[in-house]
Amino acid sequence: MRLDLGKLTEAAADADLVPAGFVYNATYSSTNDRRRNRLFFDGQTNLYLSVDPRFRNLTVGGVAVAPVRVTDVEKAITGQAPTSELFAKACESCRSIDAMADIHASADYRQHLATVLSRRALEKAAGLADNAPWNRVH
Repeated sequence: MRLDLGKLTEAAADADLVPAGFVYNATYSSTNDRRRNRLFFDGQTNLYLSVDPRFRNLTVGGVAVAPVRVTDVEKAITGQAPTSELFAKACESCRSIDAMADIHASADYRQHLATVLSRRALEKAAGLADNAPWNRVH
């Protein structure tokens, strides 16, 4: 809390009070709602999680004035087995977005970012990103 308030000295003092080797093991409770992770519980009990079809889309922001839904990518991947190659090819259509240019970035750069970041998001959502170089902790 103190760190969020910008009280760095007090936060550092609090951190110094934590003994070396301190471990906190998070627990789960089905009776205490504050300790119940509903999404984890539903996924483990029902063995599935689903996204409502109304929300199965790919939208990129920061490329144009308003967020852009990339329906070409959606059509290209629908019904296909998820692979990095499929996502890379499908996301190339992001280069055709009518992107804005301003003092922060050119239109070409925004299109490039939309292409790369859309591919990465799809790979991560499909579970293909675990060993990707851009997804490793350094």
